[in-house]
Amino acid sequence: MSEKLVPIAQHHAVFIQKIAYTNDLSVPVLYLQTDDGLKPMSSLTEFFLAHPTKSMTWMRTYSRALGLFWDYCMATKDMGFWSDRNNAHRKVFRHFALHLFRGTIEIDSHKDETELYWPPSTLSTSKRLVSAITDFTYWCHDEGVLDSPIVKSIRPRSEASILSFLKTAQFIKSVSFVSHMKRVSNIARAIQSRKQEMIVDFGSSANSSFGVEEAVAFPEELIEPFLTHGFVLNNNAERLEDREDITAKMIALLLLFAGTRKSEPFHLWFNDVIPSPDGECKIFIRHPSEALSHIMGEEKMTRRAYLAARNLSPRNEATSKSYKAGWKNLKLDKSFNAPVFFSHSGVESMFREMYLYYLRHRESLMNIRRKRSLPDHPFLFVSSGIDQNNNVNYSGEPYSRASFDKAWERALKRTEKVIGKKIPRGKYSGTTPHAGRHFYGRTLSDNGVDMKVIQECLRQRSVLSQQVYTVPTANKIQSSLNRAKDAYSSSFTLKLEAK
Repeated sequence: MSEKLVPIAQHHAVFIQKIAYTNDLSVPVLYLQTDDGLKPMSSLTEFFLAHPTKSMTWMRTYSRALGLFWDYCMATKDMGFWSDRNNAHRKVFRHFALHLFRGTIEIDSHKDETELYWPPSTLSTSKRLVSAITDFTYWCHDEGVLDSPIVKSIRPRSEASILSFLKTAQFIKSVSFVSHMKRVSNIARAIQSRKQEMIVDFGSSANSSFGVEEAVAFPEELIEPFLTHGFVLNNNAERLEDREDITAKMIALLLLFAGTRKSEPFHLWFNDVIPSPDGECKIFIRHPSEALSHIMGEEKMTRRAYLAARNLSPRNEATSKSYKAGWKNLKLDKSFNAPVFFSHSGVESMFREMYLYYLRHRESLMNIRRKRSLPDHPFLFVSSGIDQNNNVNYSGEPYSRASFDKAWERALKRTEKVIGKKIPRGKYSGTTPHAGRHFYGRTLSDNGVDMKVIQECLRQRSVLSQQVYTVPTANKIQSSLNRAKDAYSSSFTLKLEAK
């Protein structure tokens, strides 16, 4: 599969760095190649510190957007649109946005006067990068960062000058715009004003006029073969952990029948699952850092503190790809907990039995980890892999997202062999891990569960967030119409005959 073409950094660099005095908070620091050498953009770092709960992906978008804009300013310094001192700011930004979207290479001549050689970007990517620069500029205005005097040179040469340039470009029509944001009575007017001040309007997305998009769920006909055969390693093995990939299968059950987001199982601790003697199994998704440990003797300790005592961090704040797991601000109670609800009692009972077995399997893997003089960790799902190339045993390490992605793909391939046909991949085929959550939400919706109940089951802050699961599918619409036609066809025939 070919790699996606993206603009390459030429006059900037981004490094993930820990920020001093922030308890190991890491952010993507943007360095600009200036006349005085490579300099960090401190205002952007402060912007990230003002939004510490945002994801690394979110922060990277802002670093990339500003870095590419800097590259564009450096590459186009001799072009004509810089000569108009009165209108250069907005012209440059508009040309930058257009080149992001359409690329910098001329279609006919294949030449690139900028020598940036940017390929065309998708509409959504272009809008996201342009919006990031605009949002950052407004934040700087609110914080007073843009109060520095306007520099004489139009073209940015330093951090101060690029901030000054962006201020002039964004607020050239109404510098006082942001002052209205503080007054609730003027919010609507402020939003409209900002829309009018847009330097380039990419319009709405192609599908925005069609309302809420249907969530593509994991195909129901694949559930049985996928779970029965997809995770089998060796049918003849005696031990369950040798016979099946029980780690990946348990996570798959949580996605499909408990509606967890893909990242949430990686935050589960061994004590977040509470099996009951009656066959039920309670599970709690808990905030990675703010929730209490719930571990005997250390119940009052937050998860962040518990992990820190073992030289670990919450997984959503980690910099290591193998350890890091994303986190979305789901609906939690006052104790930073959210219960998980199974949609199928049989699956709940199966998960309970697998969990009780898994605890013993997990302990054997943790013993291997302890022999490497590594401290214990509380995460439920652990790796049992060995890197043959580097001769490293990862047994007992917190299970990684990459390992699960590979296990999920292997499960699809095994399922293909059993059913004898190719399974399409991707978001729009419903075969990604997140499609399991869609299957869960769709199941609840199709069985008439109240929208507020679905909201609680999906742990979503707003009832509107689960509309994608209640949008009728094409098949459901057709079956409903067929029932209606069957019910009313005879009566319509009588009326026509009466005439």
